[in-house]
Amino acid sequence: MLHPSHVFAGGSPWLFLGVHLAFPAILCLLAWMFLLLVDGIDDGAATAVRVLAIPFAVAYTLYTAFAGVGVGAFEWQGADASLADRVATSPLAAAVEAVASALWLATALAAVAALRRTAPPPALALLALGALSFAYRHERPWGAAGMAAVLAGVVWIELRPRLARGARATSALRLGR
Repeated sequence: MLHPSHVFAGGSPWLFLGVHLAFPAILCLLAWMFLLLVDGIDDGAATAVRVLAIPFAVAYTLYTAFAGVGVGAFEWQGADASLADRVATSPLAAAVEAVASALWLATALAAVAALRRTAPPPALALLALGALSFAYRHERPWGAAGMAAVLAGVVWIELRPRLARGARATSALRLGR
């Protein structure tokens, strides 16, 4: 929500640096969120989430350190703005971002697949669309909108009425499903 679009030349780099220094902790919490979402589910998609969660957090932390903290540090030290821009838009930054985004998306979509039998479809749609939005761009407005959708989907999944799930399972058993 706080992520600036870029560091403004001659502006303060502290918000940019602060966001990128805090983001690894948030990434670890996101990886843990995925693990908690699929807790108790034993299928291939849930296994994929368990396998992908840590590589996602590591790859995105690397991207955050390289393109976020690195660019912010250049600005902090008063380096030429074109140098920071060249680093942020370099082929190496693009490759690291592509891997991080692909792992994020794979983890999120595997979680959606794992939850398809137990979670409300609109909540899964929010989770999937939020993940796609965040994978597209992690800066505002796409990143903030994506994370808001992910949050809404997860809250919906976690706080859905427990009775309703039990009633559906009971009625499904009576109908022979």
